[in-house]
Amino acid sequence: MDAAALVPAARPAADAAPVPAGPGGRVPAFRPQLPCADRLLPYLQRIDAARIYSNRGPLVWELEIRLARAMGLPGHAVHAAASGMLALVLAILTHAGRGDPAGPRPLALVPGLTFVATAQAAELCGYRPVFVDVDPARWTVDPSALRTHPALARAGLVLAAAPYGVLPDMAGLERLQAATGVPVVVDAAAGFEALCDAPGSASATVPMVLSFHATKGFSTGEGGAVIWDCEDARLRLIRTGNFGFLGTREARGPGLNAKMSEYHAAVGLAMLDDLGPRRQAQARVAASYGQAAATAGLRGRLHLPPRISPAYALYEATDAAACDRAAAVLDAAFIDSRRWYGRGVDREPWYAPAQAAPGPFPDAPPDLSADLSAAAPKAPLPAAHDLCDRLLGLPTAPDLDAAGIARIIAALAAAEAGSDGGAGAAPRPPA
Repeated sequence: MDAAALVPAARPAADAAPVPAGPGGRVPAFRPQLPCADRLLPYLQRIDAARIYSNRGPLVWELEIRLARAMGLPGHAVHAAASGMLALVLAILTHAGRGDPAGPRPLALVPGLTFVATAQAAELCGYRPVFVDVDPARWTVDPSALRTHPALARAGLVLAAAPYGVLPDMAGLERLQAATGVPVVVDAAAGFEALCDAPGSASATVPMVLSFHATKGFSTGEGGAVIWDCEDARLRLIRTGNFGFLGTREARGPGLNAKMSEYHAAVGLAMLDDLGPRRQAQARVAASYGQAAATAGLRGRLHLPPRISPAYALYEATDAAACDRAAAVLDAAFIDSRRWYGRGVDREPWYAPAQAAPGPFPDAPPDLSADLSAAAPKAPLPAAHDLCDRLLGLPTAPDLDAAGIARIIAALAAAEAGSDGGAGAAPRPPA
């Protein structure tokens, strides 16, 4: 095969044109818009001059300081990582240590309303996920309810989440950790803007983790960070994220390579240079959604920033069937939608293999809760499942225009009215 055939076709720059909104174009669920080449150039030139490309170079240090400033935190409170997933593993290993499947506390309590990576990070650190329900109004775990959870006595980790960027009760989680001695870590993947809007709100005792993936409101292309206002934890994070090395080439603790590269830091710094205008653009998109929804009689059906991250716009259907119908009508109108958390992380085939159809992995594990003691049965998750069944992610992007939003809202209104909005007869645009 010609080697050129293995190279993906060139794509236009993310900020080359607005998200398509005409009747013939498909509206994507999310279209990232990272800094253009001209904005990156000064930072790339600094990399060229320094010839430092990784291993916590000067751009990474600068990014951490500027991120801390944006969130109203001291510089030691931000530790950059190569991805959100690696940042989460790093935080767990540094704060809770590696899980022992044969020990007295092999479990991690994980909310059912989160992305699958939350549970996977716990597994990678040696813990067995046990899924817990969330508060139906707040969408996050209730620390007081966790105190009486039957699996808490065998838990070596509580792994809370900030679904769609909605921060959990951090003070309650701090109290839970202090009262029980069980380490708590928060997967706050899309929580950057929430932390910026509540300066100084990071915890000194409970680490939080952000994702800087391209689908987030603030991005380094790929990356993440541990947010932990604990100066003593700083060197431990550096050591764990650098193969267990700190000052010597001797591994003195658990380790992995979680270091962010200078190139990704360059993207983050360029993103911060324009953070104000970007946040204003995100706010305009949210306002446009709110106005269009009110005009169409859908007031109260959408969840938008600032309650949630600007990486999302969510439609809340009356029930699972109505949500499925909305997704189908949107698709017929050439509009993408997403159930960002699937039907619930505990319903993923890996975690509910008894429900899974045969696939390419015949050695999938048995039900992860099957061998738990009677004191920690697999519990129902009515609130998490209900929210996963009814929340549908709508398209969003910093440059999603009013015409595109009007088209999305019209399709939702048609779905609620029981029609396809006439989209079923429209020809599908070319791929």
